[in-house]
Amino acid sequence: MYADYGYYTSNYLKGRKEQIDREEFEYYSGRAADKMQYITMGRITKSMEERKEIKDCCCAMAEEICKYEKARGNESCAPVSSWSNDGESGSYAIEESDVTEKGHNAKIMRIAGRYLLRLGMLNRRC
Repeated sequence: MYADYGYYTSNYLKGRKEQIDREEFEYYSGRAADKMQYITMGRITKSMEERKEIKDCCCAMAEEICKYEKARGNESCAPVSSWSNDGESGSYAIEESDVTEKGHNAKIMRIAGRYLLRLGMLNRRC
């Protein structure tokens, strides 16, 4: 776990409302840390754990994982796939939506890119 709840509320959010409760934060930040290690192929070393980019990435991923898991557990959170009302109709491309696994994974990679790319952690060189 790269960020604790204190860092999340004080440094990462900077006054914004929490998306993750204190009781759940350890679980989601642990899941985020696992994803970060997987994406970087284990390049996050002990000496890097205190970097702002690592901590912020962990917080952003934890929020995304929380949002995804809660949406997947509640079918009413899924996006509308089609609608019709008083002669108007339409649909949404849900395959890229955040509540699909493909959309969620794409969002996780965008978060990783935002925070970890500049650290050189996403290149595939050995």
